[in-house]
Amino acid sequence: LAACYAELGRVDEAEAICRRNIALSERWNTPRGAAFARFVLCYALTDSPDKATEAQALAEALIDEYRAARSVRMEGISHLLLTMVLMHAGEFQSAEAEAARAAALLAPYAGIQSWALAMQARARLRLGRVEEALTLARHAYQQLVDSAGGERGRAWPPLVLLECLMAAGRTDEAREQVGTVLHRIEDRAQHISDEGVRQKFWQLRPHAETRALAVRLATASHP
Repeated sequence: LAACYAELGRVDEAEAICRRNIALSERWNTPRGAAFARFVLCYALTDSPDKATEAQALAEALIDEYRAARSVRMEGISHLLLTMVLMHAGEFQSAEAEAARAAALLAPYAGIQSWALAMQARARLRLGRVEEALTLARHAYQQLVDSAGGERGRAWPPLVLLECLMAAGRTDEAREQVGTVLHRIEDRAQHISDEGVRQKFWQLRPHAETRALAVRLATASHP
């Protein structure tokens, strides 16, 4: 339930559930339950600047915990969560390295790996390596499309591709893509009946940034 709330942008509710579940799992001595509750809490906190320190500590601990348990998928996603925290903190060199680790571990899981590849591309873009970033962003986006990737992280590869296209001066191609990207987010938003929750969904970082980028593209002058 907390993971679903986080996906919908109901972050405060997701956080409250996770903290309660962590306390209960520790009281009842159920380590796996506590670990997963910390994982979801970390995911919910990655977009909260005022809780970045806690999110980073959680991600680093989860990496060690899932590595010890030989849970490759969960270790990979934990590296990806750490990547998100580092990206938001402006630590792009470290973020690229973490994203690369995540992508390597998530190779058997094409849908979720596309998110890791997209964040690696975004880190390269922030480091000024535009053509490298664009090549990787195209790969991440196509992998997402081909794999019909799941919910978690699916909004990032399209957004990063648009960012890279614009940075590379391929504005016309970005304009051709942005309508499709926005339509996919809008299609998901239409299934949310509660207006308040729908607004929170649009406030999620990749959705809000995609919408803002669409406005920039609409107002940018044509060559």
